[in-house]
Amino acid sequence: MDKNIKLWPVILLCAAAYPGFISAYAWSIAQYNDNGAMTGALIALIIMLTMMFLPIQCLRTLVSINKTPPQNAYQLRIAFNLLVATPPFYIFVGTVTGWIGISSLQSPIWIGFVLLLGAWAFFGSEPQEKAQKSSLNFVLIKKIHRISAILLVVGFIGAHLSNHLFALISNEKHEEIRLLLRTFYASDVIEPIMLFLFFLMVSTGIPMANRYMKAKPDTFRVLQIGTGFYLVLFLCAHINATISARFRDTPTDWIFATGEAGLINGYFILIPYYFLSVLLMWLHVSLGIRAALINKRIDKDRANRIYYRLITIGGLFSAATLAAILGVQIG
Repeated sequence: MDKNIKLWPVILLCAAAYPGFISAYAWSIAQYNDNGAMTGALIALIIMLTMMFLPIQCLRTLVSINKTPPQNAYQLRIAFNLLVATPPFYIFVGTVTGWIGISSLQSPIWIGFVLLLGAWAFFGSEPQEKAQKSSLNFVLIKKIHRISAILLVVGFIGAHLSNHLFALISNEKHEEIRLLLRTFYASDVIEPIMLFLFFLMVSTGIPMANRYMKAKPDTFRVLQIGTGFYLVLFLCAHINATISARFRDTPTDWIFATGEAGLINGYFILIPYYFLSVLLMWLHVSLGIRAALINKRIDKDRANRIYYRLITIGGLFSAATLAAILGVQIG
């Protein structure tokens, strides 16, 4: 059995310990700021890299489950697809608990949920590789999912994330472009359409993901499902945070996104949240393009070359976005 499968309880416990990583980072960076101790900075860096690597390790575990499926493969797939989205999922739990006035329970609720998820996966035994009869028209569902995703990426997500790159020039330039873009995607006409497209994308993606998880998807499909889970929870957290800010009459500008003190010393919890959202969105879209090319009977080797070029560009784009949100400026 693959070592990534054997170690899945350890990875799950690391996900449960996510609030502890956050507290440890805050303590370490405070030590550096107060005393100039490089040890504190080094520990903070290691903790942040661990928080960013956790979703990637969950994807690796999903790939391993796919290669040598255990008896509880279906349950493990659900658990680790959810845990791929640990950064936005934890933030989403925080915004929801804040809405209902129990924000102090964010960490206990998160830990309890992950441990219950792990127990359910451990005792699961549903057969996975079996044909599933369904009354759903999956050809139509796939088309709706693809069209809604394309419109959402082009009409909102791509523009919104690309806007962060203008912070490499200056925060003022970012704000200028943000306000310009908002006249389009935050208008009274377009915004409800974007929300409806998001609903379509999620409502069609869930049955597709469930169908693939009950079979034995190939590695590309495994990655597409995992990145899809991340994007759904990222958008849920992002939309929820934006709506919450509107109710408080808080402008959703650069300060709202990064905090007064910046991400490293302030809203550091958003570093993996932002970086991985860009990287995994690009990966998800690239996987979708690869699948579409193969469906159009494009040679698989050629489709793979296009896919690898796209994710290379996506990696560079994600690195530039990370630099921007960390305060690097070249202008």
